[in-house]
Amino acid sequence: MKRIYHILTLMTMVTILSGCNYNSFDTVLYSEPEIPLANITISQLKSLYQGIPTDITDTEIIISGYIITSDKSNNFYRTFIIDDGTAAAEIYAGLYDMHNNYKQGQRVTVLAKGLRMTVNDGMLQLGIRSHNSNYAIDYIGHAELLKQHVLRHNESTIITPTTLSIKNLTEEMTGRLVTIRDITVAYAADTTWALPDSISPTSSPLSANIKFKTPMNDSIYVFTSGYANFAGEKVPKQEVNITGILLHNEINGKPNYQLKLRDLDDVETNN
Repeated sequence: MKRIYHILTLMTMVTILSGCNYNSFDTVLYSEPEIPLANITISQLKSLYQGIPTDITDTEIIISGYIITSDKSNNFYRTFIIDDGTAAAEIYAGLYDMHNNYKQGQRVTVLAKGLRMTVNDGMLQLGIRSHNSNYAIDYIGHAELLKQHVLRHNESTIITPTTLSIKNLTEEMTGRLVTIRDITVAYAADTTWALPDSISPTSSPLSANIKFKTPMNDSIYVFTSGYANFAGEKVPKQEVNITGILLHNEINGKPNYQLKLRDLDDVETNN
């Protein structure tokens, strides 16, 4: 962490979301008093990751960004993702129904000292040290502790996804909100986004990766949790535009890109 200290002492203040394609609007939201300014971008913090989970203890590190996910549909579970225009970070908050207090589009500032960082699926993640050696980090899990680390602003923005072709996807975009246009489900038979307990052969919810392809046979997967409230809905057979959080994961033994929906409003049918 000494490296972090030296880098921060040489840094000038950064301007969050400079040059981004976000459109601000006024919304009255809960706001913490005396919120400090960010002193490092999410991209810069991610670049300091050395391949092992790291406790942020040696210095003050402050990032800020806008919440780009919602757990309202239950496809995101006890985490939310923030984006500052340079990269995204997943906050392992560990609470339920966070969309009521940590709203999509709301700006938050994260005081990272005392948290632990790792990178998974190509995305920076921030949580706390896990007592289980099988997990790199754990959920913060307590509302008061979360309030100490995540400060909410009385400021909001309309989240605008970046439209990309599958060929132009890069790991630098992992964790960010993107739209892939003009794709079709790869299966001829009817399928649902996932398997909720009502139709699961095990009677327990099962998650799924549904493959989509372009007319040129470029492919991408869409991940849905079996607990999502739209898991049992049928996947459209016609051409669609899909918006979601971009992940880079191993599927069927091969590295692939995935999209993770916030809700079914992220699926637009092309008529």
